[in-house]
Amino acid sequence: MSEPQEIVITGLDGVLALVEHRLHHLYNDEGVKHWDRFLAACAEDMPNLPLIERLNQARQGGHPIVILTGRSAAVKAQTEAWLHRWQIGYDALWMRPADNRKPAVQFKTAVIEQHYG
Repeated sequence: MSEPQEIVITGLDGVLALVEHRLHHLYNDEGVKHWDRFLAACAEDMPNLPLIERLNQARQGGHPIVILTGRSAAVKAQTEAWLHRWQIGYDALWMRPADNRKPAVQFKTAVIEQHYG
């Protein structure tokens, strides 16, 4: 029996994508979380370049890269364009379905258990 292949699983928001510039949509004087505005601003995220470089090195070394995010699939096109623009290589991108309002940890746990567990 062969050894299972090692994979790298990473998050997106706050991990590969630096989101500080859009946190005001969630934490504001109104006390209202404007998720639609927060998500819409994702194309302007700055990249975490040291981590991206390391991920790309791991991928070149034969380790599949899995991006697992609680970010809504409603912005999948913007997300894929951002990943391409910053030359982030990956083998799988898992995004929370647009109509899923459960905590991100539940979505991420289910993906890992169903596909990588």
